[in-house]
Amino acid sequence: MDRVRHLARFPDIDVHVIVPNRKASKMPKIPQATLHTYESKPWPVYPAFHVPTRRGGRQIDETISGIHPDVVFNTDLERGTFLSSFRRPGRSWARRHGVPYLGYYHTDFYGFAAAYPGWKHVVNFAVLPALRSIYQSPDLVIAASPTAALEVEKLRARRVTQIPFDGVDTEAFTPAARDRQWLSGLIPGLGPQDQVILSFGRIAPEKHIEDTLTAFDAIPRQPDSNGGARLWLLVVGEGDPALERSLRRQAAQLDHCADVVFHGFLHGPERARVLASADIYVLPSTHETFSITTTEAMACGVPVVCARSGAMPTYVTEATTGFLHRPRDPLDQAQAMHRALCCDRQSIGRAARQTVSDRFSHGTISLSLRELFYREAVQVT
Repeated sequence: MDRVRHLARFPDIDVHVIVPNRKASKMPKIPQATLHTYESKPWPVYPAFHVPTRRGGRQIDETISGIHPDVVFNTDLERGTFLSSFRRPGRSWARRHGVPYLGYYHTDFYGFAAAYPGWKHVVNFAVLPALRSIYQSPDLVIAASPTAALEVEKLRARRVTQIPFDGVDTEAFTPAARDRQWLSGLIPGLGPQDQVILSFGRIAPEKHIEDTLTAFDAIPRQPDSNGGARLWLLVVGEGDPALERSLRRQAAQLDHCADVVFHGFLHGPERARVLASADIYVLPSTHETFSITTTEAMACGVPVVCARSGAMPTYVTEATTGFLHRPRDPLDQAQAMHRALCCDRQSIGRAARQTVSDRFSHGTISLSLRELFYREAVQVT
């Protein structure tokens, strides 16, 4: 909703947001925007997300008809179709009234699907054709990064533009949010000289958290040279319960098992606090189209370690704004994590935060979206 808040600040834009009814009570109130709801249900693939029921799909169409907007923007094309209402809410109304119908490509569903048991056997003959059908329906698809734009072009979208839709609140995500005393509440025994590696996000197969556990055990340690300081791995997130149990079993087998801590998901100010309080942030996922959490960590001045894959190399520059490693290579990841732990944190942190401020702040992105919406609306008038 942060992007809505920033768009709604423009006096020449009337913003209407249609959200799942099960999530509406948790949505922050934005006086300049109008909130509407539709009947929803948990998405079977990931129940934390809520998607339209068939009735909800009709409610979205009815709401759009009452608003009669100049632009319809569907921010979640995949989840609104797969195992949901199997519709593209708003598209029919937009076609009938000659209004631009825009979509957002934010997930490499094709790449992610291959990481799930069972799905990898059907991605080519089922998932790929379905994705092509979905992304050929909008008049324009917004992709979060150059890498994502190339991927959606392969899906034969009509037109593609690149805007990092998920902006960062650089006032909330800042080095000033660092609070090691608070962090010690999550990591019992955390010492003042200890270093903390943070994994933050959904616990899902495509995130490859198992690689981070293996890499953590392989990081060179020299306890005598740093006064006995410990190295911790903090895994923050929720998701697949079976996978979490598997990861906990894997962690218990590590040589440094006592230094691995699991914690549930954190939201709001605690999200910024845990990111800023870590010494490095890691994300070995190979199919990220943007990764909002990585840019939030960078805004906090925290060195990031990511796989040299997907969108990550487009804004993570080795030894300048972060560190990169070969995809699905835990030993190379361990070396990258070691470089990050030994780097000039202030220099890397300043460069990383500047990159986010210049390219990914809410203010920068909302201006780009405003210009895009106006341009698309003018083309059909």
